[in-house]
This record gives sequence, structure tokens and C-alpha cells, in this order.
Amino acid sequence: MKILKIILSIILFLFLGWIAICIFSKDQLIVEESMQMNCSSETVFEQINDFENWVNWSPWHALDPNMKMDYVSNNTAGLGAKYKWVSEHDRVGVGSSEIVESVPNKRVKIDLDFGQGPGNYATFLLEDNNEGCMVTWKMEGAKLSFWFKAFNTLMQSSVEDSYKTGLTNLSTLCNQ
Repeated sequence: MKILKIILSIILFLFLGWIAICIFSKDQLIVEESMQMNCSSETVFEQINDFENWVNWSPWHALDPNMKMDYVSNNTAGLGAKYKWVSEHDRVGVGSSEIVESVPNKRVKIDLDFGQGPGNYATFLLEDNNEGCMVTWKMEGAKLSFWFKAFNTLMQSSVEDSYKTGLTNLSTLCNQ
């Protein structure tokens, strides 16, 4: 009986902890990372606006070089370009990306689908300056219900790290 009380106490403690995390977590994952690059916005735009180029700098391609990719649109670059991926790596998973906005040398907006429905977007903003180009990579996740808000807290640092790695890789590639 004593063991049952201990087990129930632990379960109650974990449940209350989860509720506390959900109460204080944001209902939407928003991550934004920026990096100054010593190249033009045109050079960066060529890399981010064409999905075929992503294998050269994307942090997820580096995590799983064996990721299966399928370009499902007639084009790999610009508005309407879309590809799907399948990976056995737990940080890569399964999903698709589609360019829904493409403004040359200024902005690329991508609809991300991780199999949980619509509402996830990644946006690249490019701003020329005296040193080259400031690149901002922003993710806006779909709004989550109360019970799932804790996942945003858990995902925040992972996405931030991936974005920093991706921007560093992109900078190295574009600065060659």
C-alpha cells in the first residue's frame, strides 16, 4: 500500500508539473535568429530560394545525409517549389516544405508541414547593409492547445540551435 501511495504521489507530482509548464508556456513557437553575412542578398537568396541548394547548408541535411527527398513540384526554386522528406533521424522526421512567398533578394516564406496540420512557417528576411547582408531566419509555429504548449518550451532550444547552425553553414557557403 505504501508503494502505491509513492507511485501515485510521483504521478500526481509529474501531472502538476506538466500543468505548470503548460500554464507558463507560449501557445505558439516563435524562433528568430539573425546573422551578418559578408556577401550580397542576391547570393544568399540564390541559396534559400532553391530547395536543391539546401543540401549544401541545411542543418537537417547534415544530421541525416541519407534523408530521402522528393521534389513534388515542377520547379525546385521560387514560388510553388515544394519537396517532401523522410528521415529515420528523430530530429529530422517526416514533412514537407513549400515556398509560398518569394521576393527576390528580400524575403522567402515557406509553409512547413510536419504532419500535424497547417500553420507552421519559416521566413528568411534579407537586408543589405554596408558589411554585406543581414539574414534573419524566423519560425512561427502553429498555435497549440493547452495540453501541448509544453512542447514549445522543449522545442525552443533545439530549433534555435538548428537555426544558428544553418545560418553559420549558409554564411560559410555564401562567403566563399
